[in-house]
Amino acid sequence: VFSDMLSFDGNGPAERTYFQERGFDGRCTPSSIFLYDMISTPTVVMRRSCLAMAGSFDESLPIGQDTDLWFRIGLRFPFAVVERPLVMRRFHAGNTTRDSRLLARCVVEIWGRYLDQCIEREPSARRLLLRDLARKRWHHHLLEGCALINEGRPREARHHLRDAIRDEPLSLRPYAFYLTSFLGVKTG
Repeated sequence: VFSDMLSFDGNGPAERTYFQERGFDGRCTPSSIFLYDMISTPTVVMRRSCLAMAGSFDESLPIGQDTDLWFRIGLRFPFAVVERPLVMRRFHAGNTTRDSRLLARCVVEIWGRYLDQCIEREPSARRLLLRDLARKRWHHHLLEGCALINEGRPREARHHLRDAIRDEPLSLRPYAFYLTSFLGVKTG
């Protein structure tokens, strides 16, 4: 079981709950984890036997160990939600999840691990899940490409930006950054 939560930072509490920010529809399925990433670790209560069967955190992941675990548990056991916020969580600049480049890379890795199993469990969600992972891959490649341009590594940047163009060919941003990679300027 997990619940909604409210976050706060130096400016006070957020106006919307965690579920509202993510557009979570209340369904408790593995594809919901895939689409909404709605389970926040401080809100979870589970039986020790579930954790023992699913295994603990994958410590080889630099970030997202909890989401990887929720996928494993959600694919193995039914789960439920308390839709009202029962937890308040502080976010600040030092949170690991604030590293958007690392987060985007790990999201693609973790979601890629469980895509086939989620589709197998919910074949009707196939197209939606594939499109969602493509969007996550696009975001990762765009962030990585821009960061590599700023680090003075244009050849590697172009590789990621080509992948972003492949994932979403109608998006103009990767084309602009791809061309920028030849100019020797930073992306800002």
